[in-house]
Formats: sequence, C-alpha cells, structure tokens
Amino acid sequence: METLVKTVFTTIFIVSVLISVSFSFYSQPIMQLLYHESPEYSARILQWLIFCFIGSCTVYIFGTLLTANGNLYQLSFVSLIAVAVNFFMNLYFIPRFKAVGAAEVAVTTQILIALLNFIAAVKIFKWKPNIKLLLRLILFTLFTVFLFWISRQIHFTWFIVWFITGIIGLVFAFSIGLLRVNYLMSVISSE
Repeated sequence: METLVKTVFTTIFIVSVLISVSFSFYSQPIMQLLYHESPEYSARILQWLIFCFIGSCTVYIFGTLLTANGNLYQLSFVSLIAVAVNFFMNLYFIPRFKAVGAAEVAVTTQILIALLNFIAAVKIFKWKPNIKLLLRLILFTLFTVFLFWISRQIHFTWFIVWFITGIIGLVFAFSIGLLRVNYLMSVISSE
C-alpha cells in the first residue's frame, strides 16, 4: 500500500505543482482571456488562490486514506486546527488586504491541512521518511518555479510558451525519476 500511495501522491503532486505554478505565473493573460474589464486585481487573486490546488490534491490522497482507515478523530482534529487558523488569519488579513488577503489565508489553510493529514498518515501507518523522494520533489518544485519564471521573459505567444514550458516540466519529472511510465501503466492496469 505504501508504494501505491507514494506513486499516486507523486503523480498528483507533480500535476498540481505544474498547474499551480503555471497559472500563477500566467495569471494575467489567463484572466484577460476570461474577463475583458480590468483583470489585474483578479490576476493577483488567482496568483495566490491557485496554490490551494496543491493542498486540495494532497488532502484527496491522505484524507481519503485516513477516512478509509477509520481515523475520523485525527481528521476532525486537523479540521478544528484549520478552522481556527483560517478564522484568526482572516480577521487580520481581510481588513488589510481584502480579497488578496483572503486568497493568501485560503492557501495557508489548505497547505496546513495537507501537511497535517500527511503527518497523521505517516504516524498512523508508521511509514519511514523517504528523503530521496522528498529531495526530488523539492528539486522538481524549484525547477518548475524557475522554468516558468524564465518562460515569462520570452516574448512570444503566451499560450504556446506556457504549453511548451509545462511539457518541459513534465519531461524533467520523468528525467529525475519521479514518474516512471512502466510503473504508472502497471498501477493503471491493476485497477
């Protein structure tokens, strides 16, 4: 089960990081595509809010795993912490930073829930930390941020640059061994 969880988490983490980072760096043209009147403020909100996707994807895996294992007490405790953090941070951030502040708080809360679910799963299932995997995930995330930052310096049709940059990020994930085609195919075919 640990191998399956690791593979699914790694795959979903890679996809969510690619989507979140790409939407964050390209929030302005994306919002201009969707809305024609002053998309600048909406783009700033999207820049932050899209990172909730990483937290949500992580919660889908570890929250579901804990639910299936019957660890509802731990999940309730995590939710209680998240509600308290969200409430008090919103009291501070919304009056000062408005919708952008609410977006920042939402990201913080989602990442906190994801992290606490992950820690609970590691403790409950007694998994040993996989430092190599963690370092590769960090390397992939840093590379993705750098890659999309560089891509914003290229003056060409944004959609084409955005798409090609995403493909390069995916190829990098394969090249450092985060994704393996044969293992992904075997997991899909076993279901």
